Amino acid sequence: MNFNLYSSNKLEDLAAIFRRMIFDRPGPDPFVPETVVVQTQGMATWLEQEMARDGSIMANFDMPFLQSFILKTMRQLLPREELEAFNRECRIFSPEVAAWRIFRLLGESAGRWPELDRYLTGSEPVRKRRQLAGRIADLFDQYQVYRGDLLEAWRRGEEPGRYVWQQQLYREIAKGFTGPYGWFRKFFERVPERDLWSRVPVRISVFGVGTMPPLYLNFLRHLSAITEVNLFYLNPCREFWDTYEKRFRDRLADKNSGVFENTDVENPLLTSLGAQGRSFFAQTLELPELARVRSAELFRSFVPEKSESLAYPGATMLQTIQEDILRMRRRGPDGDDVEVGRTRKIDYRRDRSIRVHSCHTIRRELEVLKDELIRLFDESNGAVQPRDVIVMAPDINAYEPYIRAVFNDETFEGRYGISDRSLRQESLIAETFLQLLRQASGRFEASEILSLLDTPALRQKFRIADAEMETLRELVGQSAIRWGYDAAARRRFCDFEFGEFSWRCGFDRLLLGFAMTAPEDQLVNGEYLPCGNAEGSDAELLGRFVSFVSSLAELGERTGNAHSAEAWAQLFHNAVDTFFRPDKESLPEITALRGTIDAFAAAARDGNCDEPLPLEAVTDQLSDSFSLVQNNMPFLRGGITFCSMVPLRSIPMQAVALLGLNEGEFPRRDIRLGFNIMSDRRLGDRSRQMEDRYLFLEALLAARRTLMLFYHGSDPLTLEERPPAVPLADLIDVLKASFRDFEVIRHSLQSFNFRYFDPANGAELRCYSPEYFRAARSLHGYLAGGAEPESRLPFTLRPEPLPPVLELAELERAFLNHPEYFLRNRVGLSFRTDRCTPEDKEPFTLDGLGSYQVRDRLLDWRLSSDEGPSGELAYRLMLAGGQLPLGSAGRNEFETARRQVAALTPEQYALLTERHAEPFAVETNGITVTGSMFLSPDGTTQLFVHGSGSSPKHLLRLRLRHLLLTVRNAGNIPARSLGFFIKDSVEVVELPEFEPDVAEAELGRLLELFRDGLSRPLPLAAYFSSACSAKDEPEAKRRAALAKFDPGPFDFPLDNLEGFHRCFRPEDFNDEAFLELVFRCADLIYPKQPQEVLQ
Repeated sequence: MNFNLYSSNKLEDLAAIFRRMIFDRPGPDPFVPETVVVQTQGMATWLEQEMARDGSIMANFDMPFLQSFILKTMRQLLPREELEAFNRECRIFSPEVAAWRIFRLLGESAGRWPELDRYLTGSEPVRKRRQLAGRIADLFDQYQVYRGDLLEAWRRGEEPGRYVWQQQLYREIAKGFTGPYGWFRKFFERVPERDLWSRVPVRISVFGVGTMPPLYLNFLRHLSAITEVNLFYLNPCREFWDTYEKRFRDRLADKNSGVFENTDVENPLLTSLGAQGRSFFAQTLELPELARVRSAELFRSFVPEKSESLAYPGATMLQTIQEDILRMRRRGPDGDDVEVGRTRKIDYRRDRSIRVHSCHTIRRELEVLKDELIRLFDESNGAVQPRDVIVMAPDINAYEPYIRAVFNDETFEGRYGISDRSLRQESLIAETFLQLLRQASGRFEASEILSLLDTPALRQKFRIADAEMETLRELVGQSAIRWGYDAAARRRFCDFEFGEFSWRCGFDRLLLGFAMTAPEDQLVNGEYLPCGNAEGSDAELLGRFVSFVSSLAELGERTGNAHSAEAWAQLFHNAVDTFFRPDKESLPEITALRGTIDAFAAAARDGNCDEPLPLEAVTDQLSDSFSLVQNNMPFLRGGITFCSMVPLRSIPMQAVALLGLNEGEFPRRDIRLGFNIMSDRRLGDRSRQMEDRYLFLEALLAARRTLMLFYHGSDPLTLEERPPAVPLADLIDVLKASFRDFEVIRHSLQSFNFRYFDPANGAELRCYSPEYFRAARSLHGYLAGGAEPESRLPFTLRPEPLPPVLELAELERAFLNHPEYFLRNRVGLSFRTDRCTPEDKEPFTLDGLGSYQVRDRLLDWRLSSDEGPSGELAYRLMLAGGQLPLGSAGRNEFETARRQVAALTPEQYALLTERHAEPFAVETNGITVTGSMFLSPDGTTQLFVHGSGSSPKHLLRLRLRHLLLTVRNAGNIPARSLGFFIKDSVEVVELPEFEPDVAEAELGRLLELFRDGLSRPLPLAAYFSSACSAKDEPEAKRRAALAKFDPGPFDFPLDNLEGFHRCFRPEDFNDEAFLELVFRCADLIYPKQPQEVLQ
């Protein structure tokens, strides 16, 4: 018997013992690999680096995971005639294949499982059966490892207890097979045969495995009968800390050939966090094959000066906590420093070895971490490098976008790596592929279809550039595409067919607009209204876009039917060929995607399942596969390592950071099925909560210089205090009992809080971001002394002269909303309204804008020289153009608009039909203003018509043209301006006549205001300024302006306030200089001059 246990509190010491073993007792054949069993890729990478640390070469090592090693060893020892059956059963009883077999059995034996019938009946029965089969297969896989004796009893027909259906189902899938537990039993029986001994390695080392199922430990026990098995076990405590039975302590003393000293003083962290390690250690000590336990000489103190007392001179907080765990001691205010250590005083300026940070959000955790790392690298003078830092979180996928947002700067970019990501997180193509399948069989909503083209590999396949996406959005909006590929595709969603607002209808209109020149008031074939005028490159873009959407619709037709898994796999491969173009960057992602598809088909084939499956069941399976963490991801790549918390990930590092230690999120909970018979726990059973607690203990012991712990200690909205996770709370209690005045560091919600830059706060709170410093200094100066914050956007640009020629439209845009005009044209910012966002639902009723557009178009038709279409033709044109809702709602909207337009009197109609559009170029104040306006035949009267009410923005347009017409007609007949505003009734507004010199002077003031607005934003907008100008008293003006700037929850802002809010604040309305500017702008744009409402 040759089973050796090497136990130490430091992984480096275990690696040193292993290294000496390899070099002192090399294997007989240098060409035979040295077998080292590990549990994680991270442990394998660290051990490789540790073995080669002093320049040695680590080569010819086989480092499998535990389960892979066991299967490989069994294949080596089984007779050749049984090997094929063993390999077949390993595949058949794997969860991915067993799920398909269970799925088939549940479908073939309907009514046989009454306990499951209620769940399996109803809507989507196939999908629910596939999901349930996957859960049962995972459960049976756990039974095979932890309850193999129970499965054997089921096979023999013994009483199953309350879950009879589980026994019946397992016996069905195990019929005619030996079963995994049976193969283990065969292996145990064959181990004593000497002819097998030469087939296994002469030495097997199991390194750093902190726990394993009893079945696997029993396997190693039997294997030790024919070869040397060395278990290198990381033990946090040198004392006997098991609490199960006294015989374990006695056995350990026997193996050490001496008396084992035990103590009754228990360390609280060992008690609360070490249950899993204690359980595994007890299992190991029970092994009768255990030949030697080497531990006493391998345990090494954490403190710099060896001392039998608990004073630990020169030790940091971290070393003190680690040493107390090693000696199984605790501390308290009344400690005697012999059995119970006294509470120590700490110097926070020098001892930063343990820090607990309370933050509000994930981003704040990472911002604080970044500042702590900058300080650590600076204070260590090069002793700590990015490769010496590991950062762990319960789920690193939730932190990934924030990690990239915070750490992608000139300091850390390229100096960190993220491990433990799933294919879905790692590959944009995998997620896009799932979206393709869902959208192809879905409603084909315009915004969702366009969002698919955000994936570069998909755009490249159809040769669509990112800069062309805005053109596509405009084309989709112009052609009134909402949802549904065509009329037939909509039947599945609303039980009847209609083609309006569909992709097919929109494409027909766009292609007709490209192919032919037709008047805008003429239907093609009495049905289609051509749209757009795509030419040249835009026409080619339209063709490629039509090809993409048509391919997606074709995919939707194929996925609408159920197929076998093999047929689905072929269909998916064809879809990958159709929609993705592999290149240097996307090829690995596409290869991984194809591998997942092949694995899906192979599992169904091995499970003898050829039942047709609906798309929903297949996408669920693919989604689950894409969400699995990839075990082959690189680890310890030379920079800061971000990874998930998994067992034995806590390898020795100079700095260890744990994120997301929040109550309810850590320890992660065991989600057990209601029919899981493992609720009756046994020694060695796996528990997620026990794993996480022990993982927290391992991380605490793995830190060599600094341990940083983070949790969300305050609600970001209410600032209500939140408790930390229970393991962290236990550690905080120990820290407070061990060190006087220990406190959790509570951070502000924002990094630009001035406390991070205040020297009076010492070194506890520091932020090293120059941007946040400038923001904090600016904000602090404003709050303290009223100085304007530097980060405010209303800056002053270099003054520029007016251009010699100015378009009237440019003046109008500036005066209608000056902050938006300034930011867009002078600063180069964009707004949400700049991007065309297609709608996903056809209109059922018209809003104010839609009613205006219908009314305005009817008005244009009626006032045109040839009178345009009317009646039924006008209705059909608007319906074909997507301007009206379908059915009676659209008819009612059309008739209402037609009645409103028909309210013009015969005299008004006769006057307006004679107007004509006349361009002008008016020179005033040294500037030539150009544009056009509608005039009467004699050119003296402006006839302004609009299909809405007399709003401030339309009155401003009317007034600007009136001033220009007055200057142009100077010395002739005085200018006259009439505005016809048609909504619920016809409102006619007549502006007063101006003397030419008065009009020119007023235009000069407006042009000077425009010039002033080229260098700074002005508080000027149509409804905002009009409301202010309408009041007389200054306080009433201020209140009116502030009400428009900051409307209440039930007030609809008529101006686009995004630009206003970027430039100004509500506090500005208490500043006299700002109010004076508001009043001056309002009075210039909307002076109180008489205007007559004629009707």
